[in-house]
Amino acid sequence: MLHLIYGLSGTGKTAYMTEKIKNNIKNGQKVFLIVPEQQTVEVERTMTAILPPIAQLDFEVVNFTRLANKLFRIYGGLSYRYINKGMKQLFMWQTLRTLTPFLKEYGKNAANDLTLPSAMLSAIGELKNCDISPVRLEQAANALPDEKALKNKLSDLSLIYTTYEGMVRESYDDNSDDIAKLAQLLRDHRFFGDYHVYIDSFTDFTAQEFKVIKCILAQAKEVYISLLAEAPNTEDMFLSSVKDTSHRLLAASDSDTETVILEDFHRFASPSLGSIARDLWHFHVKNQKSEETRDDGAVSLIHCTDAYEEAKAAVSTVLSLVRDRGYRFREIAVIARDAEGYRGILDTEFEKAGIPFFMS
Repeated sequence: MLHLIYGLSGTGKTAYMTEKIKNNIKNGQKVFLIVPEQQTVEVERTMTAILPPIAQLDFEVVNFTRLANKLFRIYGGLSYRYINKGMKQLFMWQTLRTLTPFLKEYGKNAANDLTLPSAMLSAIGELKNCDISPVRLEQAANALPDEKALKNKLSDLSLIYTTYEGMVRESYDDNSDDIAKLAQLLRDHRFFGDYHVYIDSFTDFTAQEFKVIKCILAQAKEVYISLLAEAPNTEDMFLSSVKDTSHRLLAASDSDTETVILEDFHRFASPSLGSIARDLWHFHVKNQKSEETRDDGAVSLIHCTDAYEEAKAAVSTVLSLVRDRGYRFREIAVIARDAEGYRGILDTEFEKAGIPFFMS
């Protein structure tokens, strides 16, 4: 059975799943929790503190890559000869030099454009994530009218894709193929037959990951998936990808589906922060002044003319929190939409002010 848990950030989706996991462990049931790769270690640490020691026998936190590695060790397919980034560049460079006479759109620059190998590797990576093979690319190219640049680009990319993959496979394995191999293993082996599976903290899934999830839905006893949305048919445009993911999951499930909608905010001690989390992107909601949305001092807006002024304002705020309100530097986070746009600006101002920091 598929259980879809909907809720905005701070409404307790992970807490809801954690309670379900506790009950599974209490009843001696086997559980997998699948989370994004960058969160695996932190979630593992958190769950270790929450669950009893005996849970280690029946409970495991994984990401899709770690799950693939686990099944390769059980059913075969584990590789010790993965190609690295540098070798990928060399293989792509060799591919482009070899194919130069046969490329219609990229032939002129294939041998001399130093940025083309990276661009081609990036394109092939996206195609793999979307589960698009060289054959499908060639079919798409053949469906287009002649003398079209797009037709030539697709045809060239299909040829480059095929040749590059053939050259790599003669000597190496590519870890970008692991999720596709995992899906194939799950089609051949009913690994999740005795498991309850929880999938948390994703906003969407690649085509390869979705194939794995379809296998999990067909095998596992219960599957819980959290989605960052108010409801299945949310109208918020910034949640459109979540809405599409929701519809795909519902279409993929052959069993009954339970929908759980969490509305109450638990994360925010400040009502104004809770209001922002709930209403920031609700453009259709009228501006209504209520007891809940009155200014409680938790949110301040500062207008700056450029990134340099923003950096100085951030430094001033951090120093004020530490000196006047007793905060520690480690308790403060400075978040930007694009951290790279502030590199060399924000870190310079922090260093001048003597503020210890880690920039990621």
